[in-house]
Amino acid sequence: MVLRRGLLVGLAVLALSGCASSHGPWTDASGNIASSGIIVEYNGFNRCGTQDVVFIEYAGRTYANDPAGVLGPLTSGGGGLSTFSDQAELPPDAQASGYRHNIREVWIAESDVENNLYLVYDDERVERWPRAEIPCE
Repeated sequence: MVLRRGLLVGLAVLALSGCASSHGPWTDASGNIASSGIIVEYNGFNRCGTQDVVFIEYAGRTYANDPAGVLGPLTSGGGGLSTFSDQAELPPDAQASGYRHNIREVWIAESDVENNLYLVYDDERVERWPRAEIPCE
């Protein structure tokens, strides 16, 4: 019975990994592994054609690394276009969140958190990830 249950769990993990792969772990400012309820990073889903897009869910919002434009135009809360950039500048009110994954840290700007999330690398390069609430059924 235990062997069968372990086999079923293993098969479920393999099936889910075909849909999306996870990146991580993210850690908090104390170096502890962050809860997936706070931050999780994953590749999109094959069934939606978004497998080449990387998403981060942070504090209840979803943001996308989509340099190829697979998701199409993303509209910001103000009605303008919001795009991914790997050469962005931080807004003046941006602050480090304390959440890190390897050589990058999440930064947020209260004036812009509805539209963008920023990743700052140890070499000071900044990426802007636009908000992307894309349903996938």
